[in-house]
Amino acid sequence: MAAKLKTLPHEIKQIAGALRRGYLVIFPTETVYALAADGLDAGAKRRIYLAKGRAFDKPLQLLLPDAALIARYIDRRSLKKPLHRLAKRLWPGPLTVVFKANALGRRLSGGPTIGIRVPDHALARTILRLCKRPVLATSANRSGGPEPVRLRDIPAMVKKAAKYIAVEPEQIRRRNPSTVLDASVSPPRILREGAITQQKIERLLNRQ
Repeated sequence: MAAKLKTLPHEIKQIAGALRRGYLVIFPTETVYALAADGLDAGAKRRIYLAKGRAFDKPLQLLLPDAALIARYIDRRSLKKPLHRLAKRLWPGPLTVVFKANALGRRLSGGPTIGIRVPDHALARTILRLCKRPVLATSANRSGGPEPVRLRDIPAMVKKAAKYIAVEPEQIRRRNPSTVLDASVSPPRILREGAITQQKIERLLNRQ
């Protein structure tokens, strides 16, 4: 069973270090608890799929501590002015944007596109920043199961797969997952409406 850490500064460094060494970790975001791994470690990525019971053809999302880092992973030609405006307005936040990937992005995602999110959660972004590796993640539940908005929602099998769980005082989180926008097609389209409405996305994209 994973060790539960209360996220003191030295414990946050332990969590980030575990990610770098190939372990899975669980930490909260503003929407749900995330199960995360070093995206460059093929074995760690495989363990996420096995712990979650997720089909291997379903991609994981890349979590970043800062929107400025997306240029490392995407085809820069896909970052049009409306998308740049959208990211500036809604990141950090519960929005996942699927971009055409560059070589590094394709290595991480295993396909031509990559989904990226900058979580609006200080602890999550601190872990991501300290890790200094591209971190892939998914919700810390079994595939098809309830979204883990609280620590007690995380299934025992998923907890067992992780080295550490970053815990925090219970708090109200958004009960909707992130909204997913596919920006690899033109015009961009909503794949999943979540915490951010389709109306808001369209208003920002279409603003002159």
